[in-house]
Amino acid sequence: MWGQRDFVRYAKASSRSISLPILALGWGFSVFLSPVIEARLVEDTDLLSVVESARTRFKVRRDGSYEVTEESTTKILTEAARDSLAVRTVNYNARTSRVEILSAETIHPDGARHRVSASQIETKEVGDSLVFDSTKQVIISFPKVTVGSRLHLKFRTRLKEPAFRGFFSSVVAATQEPIDSVRFEYESELPLHFKVHDPIQFFRIQHENRPNDENDDRQKKDRQYGGRTTGTKLVIESTKPMRFGTTQEDAAFLRAGRLPRILISSAPNWDGFGADVIKEQERELAQPLPPLFEAIRAKVAELPETERLVHLQAAVTEEIRYFGDWRRRNGGYVPRSLREIAETRYGDCKDMSLVIVAIARSLGLKADMAWVWRSEVDIDEYYYELPTDFSFNHAIARVEQNLKVSSASGGTSAEVAWLDATNGVALPKLTLADIAGRPVLVTKASGAVWDKTPPMRFDDAVAESKLKYQFLPDQSIEIEGQVLHRGRFAANVESQILFKPAAEFEYEIARDVGRYEHMLSHQVEIPKKKNRVVREHPIHAKVRIREIGLVTSAGYGFPIFRDDVVGLLTVDAENRFSDLWLGTPRSIYTTYELRDVRRVGQRDLGCEMKTPYAELRRTVRPKARGIEITDEIKVLKSIVPNEEFQKPAFRDIQRKLRQCFNRSAVIIEPLAKAKRSPN
Repeated sequence: MWGQRDFVRYAKASSRSISLPILALGWGFSVFLSPVIEARLVEDTDLLSVVESARTRFKVRRDGSYEVTEESTTKILTEAARDSLAVRTVNYNARTSRVEILSAETIHPDGARHRVSASQIETKEVGDSLVFDSTKQVIISFPKVTVGSRLHLKFRTRLKEPAFRGFFSSVVAATQEPIDSVRFEYESELPLHFKVHDPIQFFRIQHENRPNDENDDRQKKDRQYGGRTTGTKLVIESTKPMRFGTTQEDAAFLRAGRLPRILISSAPNWDGFGADVIKEQERELAQPLPPLFEAIRAKVAELPETERLVHLQAAVTEEIRYFGDWRRRNGGYVPRSLREIAETRYGDCKDMSLVIVAIARSLGLKADMAWVWRSEVDIDEYYYELPTDFSFNHAIARVEQNLKVSSASGGTSAEVAWLDATNGVALPKLTLADIAGRPVLVTKASGAVWDKTPPMRFDDAVAESKLKYQFLPDQSIEIEGQVLHRGRFAANVESQILFKPAAEFEYEIARDVGRYEHMLSHQVEIPKKKNRVVREHPIHAKVRIREIGLVTSAGYGFPIFRDDVVGLLTVDAENRFSDLWLGTPRSIYTTYELRDVRRVGQRDLGCEMKTPYAELRRTVRPKARGIEITDEIKVLKSIVPNEEFQKPAFRDIQRKLRQCFNRSAVIIEPLAKAKRSPN
């Protein structure tokens, strides 16, 4: 929707359905290790480089366009930083903006200065055409950079076409980048409102409303921008060095809203937000459907009501290629015409959402476009306290239909679907994790209104694996597996099948079934699909691997694999600064059946734990000529806040998890060698 921000993902996380093995063996009991970890905030001795000062100055005009001057001085502390920071790049939209390098130089410790010459500054075309915006890149190569040098850069950007006329927004936020001093200045012909989220008083704010000159002819022009008559001067400075990065911290992650930030907006509330863009959308939605989209409408209309919406999304996904790499005209919010989308058969998120809404309305349904923040990790709802044009990075469609209720009353119930055709597949009555549980601004013709997508639930993403282990005479193991994915897991699997070579995907499935051990052979059967609607996805695999356990004096130690959720929940908590990301809510059921073996030892390896974040259960029981191990994992919440780590109750949870689920093995012996079976 907004070009290269279309797939913003700012948390490094995974929600794999089958976890990696972490093997450690014991004699029929659980063992755990407590490594010494010195997790902490970074100190100056840890830094590769440091921004000694960062200065940003905005001059905002009444129409929302602005000029911003950015100036920074960065000290190079290591060879790694010398290599990575000696070249700077500045990207900009050449149709809407202009960039001017005001000064750039390398400053040595002895005070010597080496200016960046014109030959060391290159402006190159990243893309330029009549169809797409012209994206350009300025490359600045600093000369004679050594460890201890300072790189000084000052440049100005002029934005002449704002996304929304008469509107401006910005944010000042602390980051994990080491910066000694930060200063933001705003001189605005528009009034500026701000919201402060700064419990540690990291920022100092100076604010002044300025009445405009009553004799200024520009006052007359204010009427087209709401009759505003006051401007604002706003200065925001840091009060201390910025050191929020961490070191030696496993699974480091900061949830949105943890660090101080200040929202700035020319509008005090969301009333009337995006009105000009909504008019453009509605003007296009009033046009007749091109033949391609009329054919989709006719095909969908023949389906039962309960199947229409999911097949509508799937059909648009099939016919229109997603192409979200460029920032479009009109500030990036206004979609192209239905005719142009049909002719080119590609579009970005707002183009594809426009198509869905147009077809849905032609089917007699209530449908509107909507804006949302797309990411598996949501931004904090603090970001919606003031209107901004960076609270969203994606467009979807909201479609509502009335379905008949199967009862004697013969009534109807309203069903709301959030359709996103940029995904490779469509899920009935489910949204994918990257837009689930989010505030959404629905851009209705009567004005934008707030709504929210359904939250993520653990039973909306289910993976069930049944693995049978046969221990062969040549000391290899044959694993036969049946894996069933449902809901969001099924969508993930089907998307990979669509976009990966078959042999590559089959190999990845085999490696998961074989727990990433050295494979001797594999065979994978994946059913073919007829369309892009997915409900569940069954896979059958047969894999032969080398032995994965350890021969002990008591017998062969078969490792009970630890799920990655256990590994995350048992990270060092005492000195931890960041939060913990557990991935999206999900359910994982895994059964290992060890065939033609008996168990050595009597220690009960079964265990069950319920926490506010995850529920875990393990059972180990005998079967005819074998042993069955079952693990059940339910992730209930995505994020464990740092505050929870400091509570004694969480430490107790960690202790029990390590004892129960961290690393375990069951000692077994082939029945052919056993004189008797204690089971």
